Parts: sequence; C-alpha cells; structure tokens
Amino acid sequence: MPIQGPASRPTQSIHTTAPTAPTAPATPTAQPQPASPSLHANSFEAGRSEAVALPPAVQERTNAALARFESTLRQTLHHDAMSLAAGHTPIRAGDPLSDAQTSALKDATKDLFLAMPIGALSPSASAELKSFLGRQGLSTEGIETKTLGDLGQIGGDLAKKWADDLKDNSPGVYYGALAAGAAAIGAYGYLEGSDALKKLGIKPEFKKDFFDKNLSIKAEGMWGKRFSDPNIRADINGRVQINPLTLRISSSIDARKLEDTKLGLGARLGDEQRHLDVQANGDIRNGLQDLTVSGRWSNDRLTARGTATLDDRLALREGEVGLTTRINDSLTTDLDVKFGPDWKPASAGGSVSYQRDNFRLNAGVRHEFGEDRTSAHVSASYTPTRDLELGLQGGYDSDRGGRIGVGLTWRF
Repeated sequence: MPIQGPASRPTQSIHTTAPTAPTAPATPTAQPQPASPSLHANSFEAGRSEAVALPPAVQERTNAALARFESTLRQTLHHDAMSLAAGHTPIRAGDPLSDAQTSALKDATKDLFLAMPIGALSPSASAELKSFLGRQGLSTEGIETKTLGDLGQIGGDLAKKWADDLKDNSPGVYYGALAAGAAAIGAYGYLEGSDALKKLGIKPEFKKDFFDKNLSIKAEGMWGKRFSDPNIRADINGRVQINPLTLRISSSIDARKLEDTKLGLGARLGDEQRHLDVQANGDIRNGLQDLTVSGRWSNDRLTARGTATLDDRLALREGEVGLTTRINDSLTTDLDVKFGPDWKPASAGGSVSYQRDNFRLNAGVRHEFGEDRTSAHVSASYTPTRDLELGLQGGYDSDRGGRIGVGLTWRF
C-alpha cells in the first residue's frame, strides 16, 4: 500500500511483481463523482516529486503500522529467524500459499489499512475526508493522528445519517427497499430452511438485554425446508451485583428436549484481581453434574490461581494450581501443577520468559506423571540491527529425544 511516509525495506529473498492496473474503457460521457469520500488506490501516494515531512505523531503511528505489517508478513511467509529455526521453508515467489497463510495476509492488510493515520493519506484524500466530515457537523480537530480504525464510530454515525436522509427525503424508496429485501429473504428462508439463511450471513435469532444488561435473553429459530420441523432454542443469562458479591444464573432451553434444559448457578466474591468463584452446572433430567470452585489473588508482582472441578458426589474430577511471578519488567516465571481424580498429580511444569531491548527468551519444562514423560522447550531471538535477526528453537522429549534449530535473516 503506497503511503506518504518512507517505505519499509523488503527482505532480499522476497520478490514481488507490481500488478498491472486494468485500462479503463473509453466512454464519451464523464463519470459521476461520488457524494461521499471513497479511498481509491491513489489515496496513499508514495511517488512524489518532492519529499513531504509528516508531523512526528503521525510519522510515529505510520512507522508502527508498517513495522507490524512487515513483521506479520515475514512470519506468515516464514522469512523470520524463528521460523527458520523451527525448520519452516521460506515461501518464495510463485509458491502456493495455504488457506491459513492467505487468511493471515488478508487480515494483515486489513489491519494495516485500519492502523494508518489520516495524516498519512495523500493531501487530496485527507482534505476530502476532512471536508466531508465537517459538512456532517463532525469535529475534525486532531484527526491527522487518528487512524482509519478510530473512525469506526464516525462511520456508523454517517451510515445512520445517510439512512435517515433517505427515509426523510424518499420514504417510498426507503420502505420499498426494506419491504422488498425482507420479502426476498423471508421467501428464501421459507423455501430452503434456516441453515440456508446462515449461509447468507443472516442468523434467525433474537437477542435482548434488560435491566442495564444484567439480564440477557437470546433465542434462535430453526426449521427445515418450507418451515418443516420448527424448533426454538434459547439461552438466558442473568446477573445480580451486591458488592462485593456477584450472583449469576444461566439456562439453555431446547423446545424439542425440555427435559435436557441446562441450568447454571454461579457466584463470585471479590473483583477481577482477587476473587473466589463457585459455579454449579446441571440439567433437569440428571440434576447437578459438576461443581467448579476457582480463585485468584493478584498484586503487582504475584498472581496465584487455583481451580477444582467436582463431580455430582463432590469428588475431584480435575484441578490445577499455579503461581505467576513478575520478578521485574523483563523477567516472568510461572509454575503450575495439575491434578486428576483423588488429587493424584497429573502433571507439573514451569516456564520463564525474559525480554529486554532486542532480546527475547522463553523456556519451559513439564513432566507427565501418568506417562512418566518429561519434555522441555526453549526459544530465543535477538535483533541487533533492523536488518539482522537471529533465532534459536530447541526441544527435548524423554521419549523422542531432542532437536535444536538455528535461523538467521539478513536484509540488504
């Protein structure tokens, strides 16, 4: 995506070919100009006859967006040192991409677009956008440092205003369009069933919050072709706050299987950082199925946690206790022990994470008592310069032995 700021430097091993823009067909009449601003390919102008300096705040956000995009791109295509250390083969020009890689690249491109500050747009596009927002009575003060993603609420306000204008100025068109659309969707849903609507991205469901969102009801309709075999499924969630106590109730109802209606009762004493939780789950047919008790205590340095799930006889089904210690801003450790029935230890492990400047280190070890198996892992990366990255990944398993990989990328 061309931008006003400086372009990031590509890796030596990635080759790209610029797509050829399609030639517009010749027409004798001029094309109408859109009434609202639209961002075309030339909204980000890189090729300029003279350099244009961006304000520091805009430049900082632009550089950050580009750095995140470049990092994601290199990781997705396995051109980073850590991927090489893990044994991945870098993607070259012409190599096929997996579905996951294609999806990741699409998401990265979307995130780059949303993270780009308005001030990085070309002057013409930026002025057009500011002028349009001003005409809608919206403030444009400080908009240069806002990102396109920050305009989400503004975009929603504009869409609502456009809809209101259409309804006021052309009510016949407005309500006619709604009626035609509703009729078409309703007919399709009747003929093909509720699953067909879901494929269109339409969920035949109802959701409503009451009492300042302390009670939520969600109901979903399901039916077959020509409205055969109809059914309704509903989820109800309620909450009562009596500081420092929070009570919760939940229920899941299926009209075809009322005897399997699920019920849940919960309570929390305390806040997010320090609390004791109790959650009971069951159904009408079988009664109580499990009871989960969990707790957390945290301060600036320590976080202690524990969870125990009990069966209908209040015997332990599984549990876990853990302790996370933030020794300083760079070093964090974590210890945990997991239990099985009768409080028999199932596994125990620990990990350490260190990060400072351009160096990162993660290491951990775990022992599975039931299998008498021990495993360990370590990964480290060091970026002494913007163009040089070193990576190391290693692992050990008492059953399969160990492996270690080293990767290096150098961009020039």
